[in-house]
Amino acid sequence: LRLQLEEFAHNLPLISALRQPGIKPRHWKLICDQLQLNIVPDETLTLSELLKLGLSAETTLAKITEISDRAAREYSLERTLESMESDWKTVEFNLLPYRDSGAFVLRQIEDILLQLGDQIVRTQTMRGSPFIA
Repeated sequence: LRLQLEEFAHNLPLISALRQPGIKPRHWKLICDQLQLNIVPDETLTLSELLKLGLSAETTLAKITEISDRAAREYSLERTLESMESDWKTVEFNLLPYRDSGAFVLRQIEDILLQLGDQIVRTQTMRGSPFIA
């Protein structure tokens, strides 16, 4: 049993690389292109099949890990954008009529401006990332 566990432990880096929630079809295409393989990532794909294709080899694993890391960073950026968008869904703009002009002015905008400034900085930082998909 111990020997089986040690053999299985050798496969953990591959499992870890391929289980990234950010891996999308474009990442699988990159993996297939770089390894010159045709892998269809669906619910029938097994670890055994991947091991038979030689995906646990050191050079192959290095390529997969690189793509997986990129996918994880892109996924993180996507999550940040979703969070920022979600933040705006609860914002209410308080409007007051401006004299008798028919126009309105915003009031109590300090928190809105603070949130906007924070998100502008976050967006600029994200734009500088090499992991923009």
